[in-house]
Amino acid sequence: MVKPHWLRIHGMTYAGCVARVERALKSLPGVRAARINLVTELAVVERDDPGPEPSELLIAVRSVGYDAEWVHPATDGTPMMTHAFETHLREQRQTLIQAMGLAAPIIGIHWIAPLLQSPDRGGSLWPRAIQAILCAVLLLSSGGAPILVGGVRGILHFRPSRELFISAGAVLAFLAGIASLFSGTPDGESLYAVGMILALFNLGRYLETLAKRAASADVHRLKTGATLDHWDRPQVPFDKTGLRRFADRVVSLMVPLVIVLVLMTLIGTLWFTKLGWGPAVNRCVAVLVVACPTALGLAAPVAAWVATGMVASGRSASPVLVHRTKRVIQQNLLLGFGYHLVGIPLAALGNISPGMAAAAMMVLSIVVILNALRLRNDVVQKKSPSVQEVSGTIIKEKNRDS
Repeated sequence: MVKPHWLRIHGMTYAGCVARVERALKSLPGVRAARINLVTELAVVERDDPGPEPSELLIAVRSVGYDAEWVHPATDGTPMMTHAFETHLREQRQTLIQAMGLAAPIIGIHWIAPLLQSPDRGGSLWPRAIQAILCAVLLLSSGGAPILVGGVRGILHFRPSRELFISAGAVLAFLAGIASLFSGTPDGESLYAVGMILALFNLGRYLETLAKRAASADVHRLKTGATLDHWDRPQVPFDKTGLRRFADRVVSLMVPLVIVLVLMTLIGTLWFTKLGWGPAVNRCVAVLVVACPTALGLAAPVAAWVATGMVASGRSASPVLVHRTKRVIQQNLLLGFGYHLVGIPLAALGNISPGMAAAAMMVLSIVVILNALRLRNDVVQKKSPSVQEVSGTIIKEKNRDS
């Protein structure tokens, strides 16, 4: 007897993460199939009954550097994917409220600190001390602790994840703020950056999940019994382009690349500008946030997911849909590459603050998803070229890729 299990996988960034987790799950005796969708972060595992214990599935995922939790079926008959999204959104909404509630006074104190401090000796320390306490609470709350845990897993397994870059930036800024308190010259900018980064990151994740739910609207109509065959693998032959393979390769090398960039930023700021440790650390934090590969990781999978939903809802995988899907993937990847190529030098030069970097990262992730959602209107309204034109283009692209 085959028994399916649904899990939510945390910490995946690009296609290589999916392959790594699937291999870990399939390596367990008794597991017949394991399929994971990067966009929804959902996995469905078919195992023999009796077979591996459910807890063994979670251990297998964690052994390769990711986290997992069970997704239980709804009691009211709601489709599994719809139920999973609603549950995840509810949890993220609670996390967002807590993160915003703690980040708001951190950000507010930064702006009103000159009005609160006294002219006496040490009078400028106590507003920053309150900021530091609130930052510590934020880092240990549901708005910060899961991100830190994901970052630690990324370090231990030396794999890129947005939690790794965000947690590294937040912790670095927090330590710089604490060090400035003990030095007698409190640096409110670093503590302000902690609040901004975590608040905007949690807001971005919530908005991103809302957009993913919209992108999954067509697939939600699939019956649970058909999900293993249709929900996880795109039904449109679009995604084996050279640009996507290059993007996956870049993301897989992000950890060593970012370490080099941060060290170059730190040394360059201290050596050439003589600005001191505070501004140098803030530039490093901004580089870490800008380097977060969220948009590059989502660029191809989210377009694939929208196209798969269109096919699942009854539309054929026509040459027009194939062409438009490939075009959207290319646009999204170019947006991601452009963001990193422009943003990292600006952050290293001090032209982008950590807060601005977090806001830009959030906006770009939403833009990538919304651009993929345009597939529905473009194909339905026949804004694409004719089938003959598309067929010729596809043949040329196939010859070029090969």
